[in-house]
Amino acid sequence: MKTKGKWIQIICVIFIFIVTTSTLALSEETEVIWEIGERDCSGNEFNGNMSGHVHYYSGTNLSNFPHDINDGYKNRTHIHIYYNLTDKQSKKDMKLSLCVGDHDLTNSFFEFRVGINNITIGNYSFIYDEIPDSCNNIAINKTCKSGENVMLIENTNSPFTDHWLIWDYLNLTVKEEYCDVDPDCCSDQYCENKRCENKKEDGFPCLRQSECKSNHCVHGVCRPTDPYCDDHYCDPGENCEQDSCCNGTTVDLKTNKSNCGKCNNQCTASCCDSKCADPRHEKSCHNGDVYWIDSCGNWGELHDDCSLLIEECSDGECKQEWVIIAVVIGGVITVIGGISYIIVKHRLDRDSSPKETTQGKNRSEADTEPQASGKGIKYGDFAITSQTYAENSDWDKIVEDVFGSDYRVADWKDFKDYYSNSKEGDLNRLLDGLAVQEGSNPDGFVYYSGDIPYLPSKCFIARHNHNKPPGFVAPDNIDNHLLSLGTWRVNRKRILAVKK
Repeated sequence: MKTKGKWIQIICVIFIFIVTTSTLALSEETEVIWEIGERDCSGNEFNGNMSGHVHYYSGTNLSNFPHDINDGYKNRTHIHIYYNLTDKQSKKDMKLSLCVGDHDLTNSFFEFRVGINNITIGNYSFIYDEIPDSCNNIAINKTCKSGENVMLIENTNSPFTDHWLIWDYLNLTVKEEYCDVDPDCCSDQYCENKRCENKKEDGFPCLRQSECKSNHCVHGVCRPTDPYCDDHYCDPGENCEQDSCCNGTTVDLKTNKSNCGKCNNQCTASCCDSKCADPRHEKSCHNGDVYWIDSCGNWGELHDDCSLLIEECSDGECKQEWVIIAVVIGGVITVIGGISYIIVKHRLDRDSSPKETTQGKNRSEADTEPQASGKGIKYGDFAITSQTYAENSDWDKIVEDVFGSDYRVADWKDFKDYYSNSKEGDLNRLLDGLAVQEGSNPDGFVYYSGDIPYLPSKCFIARHNHNKPPGFVAPDNIDNHLLSLGTWRVNRKRILAVKK
């Protein structure tokens, strides 16, 4: 070893004081991965007789670590340090501190390289005329590799050029973690508020795709696919019976003839209870003629027009109802003429009013039977949209677009007035006609213009049939909760309408 001047000893004392002070602060605030040696500016605890490639395992005896690194012996320029990282530690940046106790004063610098897991971190050097700062602090990006890691420190000076240094202290610590964008983090993390966070499992709330392990943030929740079936949303192009969604449109699978029971199941007649109807289930009379009725109770095609003068429609068949008997020869013409007049007048009276289009009308009350279309259902003066809409959507514009300017959004008062002015059972028939389902789930948006001061203007109805669930808060109801009014926030519902 070369002779050191007295001033070097003084500097070492000062350096020990500075480094020792920082060690105390480090131990209190910084997580230490490993540390090798003592900060005494000597390096006496290390092995001065080691040669060849050195492999040191952190935490083992310091006699297994080389006293110095130099270019005099090629086989002593490679020092491998083995250490373990937890999964959490592997996703954080590190700081490597290399401190020297002595060196060759005949050269102005010492060059070396640092690498981890066969990846070069960078090339560095010690400047000899900056002895008071003879610690080199090196930033190391996260390895994203838990378990064993290997650090390599190697001399990069030309061989036998009299470059060498004696170790004093080495340590590896965790840096305070910061990030600006997602790529600053490991592949299974995302950047949130300048910190790297682990990506979320399916079912956890999210704001963007990169927060989820699946990279699918669907309606604020991490999902395995996008769109996701059974999330109570109908997304463009989605087919999901659980969400009543076919080809990206909300449908009633119980009654939709194009999607009966399941998506794209087309019925030739109507659809009820999720099954296609038999179009020729039975026959019945309508406007004096015989028509088919399907198994859902809807009028179908014409079967027989009862066109003979002596035919009438009765019990679903064309029957002869007139018999001409002439007893007196002289009165034959009169009798026949009178009967013919009656028959012809009956036929003219029956045919004078144009036949209505009967498809979709109920045989018992054709004027109040539901009239369904792709956009909604009409029943009497009331109507309801087929699709569901958000609570904050423009209800008035939607109703006008779907049903025309003759309709407006229904008010809770409209249902109360209908109940007050109708016969027993009419409200149930109205709800049946509008396909309002029984249960605890709200089924239609309405306005509220009543006199309860704290209620919002946008509410919804729920059909409870006198059996309101205990947890359902209903500030108003009709007929002991045959129909209940609800006010809390809900997702998407159909909109009820009424003629102006």
